[in-house]
Amino acid sequence: MQLYTKIIAFIKPYWKQLSAALVLTLLYVLFNNLSMWISVDFVKELFEPSAMEQQVGAESDSLTSAQRAPSATDLMDIAKKGSGLYYSVKSRIN
Repeated sequence: MQLYTKIIAFIKPYWKQLSAALVLTLLYVLFNNLSMWISVDFVKELFEPSAMEQQVGAESDSLTSAQRAPSATDLMDIAKKGSGLYYSVKSRIN
């Protein structure tokens, strides 16, 4: 127990700095968790399942109606343009 009283006596002159550090640490934890909470909502909005289902449904309909294997030009177009998710999100933002 004497060890703790010696430590407290040694820390006593720095109690203001330690209490400020504790408050700032708690604020950091609060804002860090807040940013995680906001980013989760953003990611949910970005990858909304209904929009992804619509896009996948449209792609599968076009493939089943044609009933053909993709040609080399189709594959090159997909490689250049991507899956289209970026463009669908961009059109929603604009």
